[in-house]
Amino acid sequence: QPFIPLGQQLKAKGHRVRVATHANFRGFVEKNGLEFFPLGGDPKKLMAYMVKSKGQVRPTTVQLLSHEFWRDTNQRLAMMEEIIMSCWGAANDPDPESKGKAAAPFRADALISNPTCYAHVHLAEAMGIPVHMFFTMPWSPTDAFPHPLGGVAYKELTANNKHRHRHLHFSPDDEKFRAESDEKEMRSFLEKAKMMQGRKSRSAYYDSNTYSYRSVDWLMHTGFGGILRKFRKAHGLEPKWKEGASIVETRQIPFAYMWSPSLIPKPEDWGKHIDVVG
Repeated sequence: QPFIPLGQQLKAKGHRVRVATHANFRGFVEKNGLEFFPLGGDPKKLMAYMVKSKGQVRPTTVQLLSHEFWRDTNQRLAMMEEIIMSCWGAANDPDPESKGKAAAPFRADALISNPTCYAHVHLAEAMGIPVHMFFTMPWSPTDAFPHPLGGVAYKELTANNKHRHRHLHFSPDDEKFRAESDEKEMRSFLEKAKMMQGRKSRSAYYDSNTYSYRSVDWLMHTGFGGILRKFRKAHGLEPKWKEGASIVETRQIPFAYMWSPSLIPKPEDWGKHIDVVG
């Protein structure tokens, strides 16, 4: 819904605006005067997965040993491939169900995307057009608070304890027997991820708030990397890209967060390309 008023303002300024999302939102988008294009995937199944995982992307040891977890993961990957691969049509093809002006040939001059689309930067690169990220929850690394999906409890760091804070802290869990094994597993993951990502700053890896963002990016890259390589190859790009999981951060893609700065001010460690716009 936050993208509807944004699209309406752009349309009022003379731009042709298309909203690309799941097919069940067509009526809502068109009722608000904007063009529509359907992406693949089933949002109800994706939401059911998030409910089952309690909104966390890092699997526990118990989940990794579960047949149900791997079945759900394979189904989710199939849906994500549908979504990612359909993004090209969303930016380049006429909508097959629209009529009148909305059915005219379409090619985007710029993209506005949320980070969970994942095709965003790759699509913009393939088309040679700019992309601007917008979202309603924090997705850019900061030591001010952890990633909402990172499985890390909030810890307010001070200048004195910031560099000493090296281990992850998890929310209380009824299954107490998992705590030690999960922390050991994550420490091992952190060491491997450090080697893959390279050290940009010491605090970035010692601060669990900041690293929760890197861990989410890395886990998503591990899961969806093959799909994105397939997408890039299909549209004339080198299948691999040097920035890996940190492509949005490393390329400093403009990012606007859609909440009031009176509620959550912009963190001091976010660069000029990131802003909180209300």
